[in-house]
Formats: sequence, structure tokens, C-alpha cells
Amino acid sequence: MDNTPQIYVSVDIGCRQHSVAIGLSNGDVLDEFSIFHRPEGFKQFFERIEHHRQRHGGAIAVAMEGYNASPKMQIIFGSYALSLALTN
Repeated sequence: MDNTPQIYVSVDIGCRQHSVAIGLSNGDVLDEFSIFHRPEGFKQFFERIEHHRQRHGGAIAVAMEGYNASPKMQIIFGSYALSLALTN
């Protein structure tokens, strides 16, 4: 049995800025931060996820929530598993 924890990334989509939380499957919160909806913001997003992946290992799952969030946002997450929950 693999005891490597899964890394969960949650993203609350905003109009100009997005709130992000990164945690482990055991409930530990590793990181919380905001990024702007610009290339440098998404660069920061992926760098911080990669930092935690290298430190803790495990698979990464990304979930997004947002009011009227665009399905196009799915494209930015590349090979990460993605669960998309849109709220109206």
C-alpha cells in the first residue's frame, strides 16, 4: 500500500485575482495565497505546486470553484487532475 499523501489544490476563481489553497490528503494545509490573472500569477501558481510536489511527492488533484468561471480555465492546468465545480 502506498502511503504517499495526495496533494489537493483548490482554486477560487475571481475576476482579476484567484485564491489558492494547497493541502495534503491527511488534512494538513501547506500553503494559502492569491494570484493575479496574469502570466506571472499562473507561473507562481505552478511553481508553488511543484515545490510541494517535490517536497511531499504524491499525485496532485486540482479543484476550481467560481461564479461564472470559464471552462477555458481547464486548459491552464495541463497534466494535473482537474475537478471543475461551477456555481451560479
